[in-house]
Amino acid sequence: MASTDHPPIAADTSDTAADTSDTAADAADTSDTAADAADDTAADAADDTAADAADDADAAADAAADAAADTAADAADDTAARQVHVTLLPSHSMPPNGEPAGRCAGVRAAGVRDTVHPERDDIPRGTATTALDTVLSFRSAERGSATGWATSDKRRGARMETTTSIADMQATAALTDVTAEFEELKVAVGEMFAKVSARLELIPDPAVEEFHSYGVEGGPRGSINAYAGPEVDWAIHSWIGNPATGFTNLHLTAWLGPHTWVPHLGVALGTLPDYWYYVDYVPRVDLLADTDYLDRYFEPHNASYMASRSEPGFSPFVSQSLYIRQAVSNTALCCIVKRSPENAAKMIELANQRVDDWIAFLDAGHPTAPSEREALAARDLLVRRTVCERDPANVIGERFFGAEMTDRLVKSLWGGNRTLPRPAV
Repeated sequence: MASTDHPPIAADTSDTAADTSDTAADAADTSDTAADAADDTAADAADDTAADAADDADAAADAAADAAADTAADAADDTAARQVHVTLLPSHSMPPNGEPAGRCAGVRAAGVRDTVHPERDDIPRGTATTALDTVLSFRSAERGSATGWATSDKRRGARMETTTSIADMQATAALTDVTAEFEELKVAVGEMFAKVSARLELIPDPAVEEFHSYGVEGGPRGSINAYAGPEVDWAIHSWIGNPATGFTNLHLTAWLGPHTWVPHLGVALGTLPDYWYYVDYVPRVDLLADTDYLDRYFEPHNASYMASRSEPGFSPFVSQSLYIRQAVSNTALCCIVKRSPENAAKMIELANQRVDDWIAFLDAGHPTAPSEREALAARDLLVRRTVCERDPANVIGERFFGAEMTDRLVKSLWGGNRTLPRPAV
């Protein structure tokens, strides 16, 4: 019995063992699958981590590059800003500072410090090598500009203004023969004068005959021609300078009689040896209070004034003289200009446009009341004389001709020695 029962038990046991072995094998397969999955997951995670790290490294590299570029840009701006800058601000009340003695001209200048970094006492004045580069440094509208002239800050849109006085520029600029440029400007101012004299009756005043031609050949020279007339209180067509060495200043000013409210005209073009120019209307009222006058004569030129502040190669003047800044209107075209044929043409074009508009104002008319004329005539004379006598660039006339002759030239510019009568009030 026993022998017949044992074989089936052994068979079951063998089957069970086989099943157990299969199960173990399955488990082993499962374990292998799990291991493979774990390996794949770990590999994927490692790859992702490495990719993220690479991305982070790239981002860090980009940030570092940007920071380095910004730092370099700031350093370049700071370096440019530390250069000495030209100043030259005309008075809208008069022709610039280059009139024969450099007094009554529309462009005024004062002070010799760099106002961009006034705290820097270690910045040398005039560190470049030629012409205005001796005292001018501009930032280029775009970094790497082919011209090398800086006129704006790329990131902030700010304009680099010039603030060194004309007198200081004239004293430090490299000697440069600008005879050709001077002759071109002389023709241009002569043509503007012809426009004015065609519109207004101008009678030469013999009081300035001694200054029709003065100075010495080969050295500083000049010319003053003064006029008056039924509608003109005092007009000046003059120049002063030494084209062979770089400095010249040409003027056209027309101060109207008290019969009209039309503003006076002031024009000055010159060389330093780079160009500079001033064109403005001298208001005859308080522009803060008389907004109709402001809108009539100055608002039409606000757009051209704003455009001039971003003109390539043109750097706005800012005088260090408080009085001169007060005298210049807020639409005055007053800039130092990189010397080139193209810029000369643009400068002359802008000046002619203002002269043409001024003549149109005359044609439109704006009569004063008889009761207003005496006070207006007194104010005009006071402003004209004060601008001439307070011109910070008068020292240039003294360098050229001495103090005594400069005083006589300045007096001629405002009409202190006139013989013709002033227009009737």
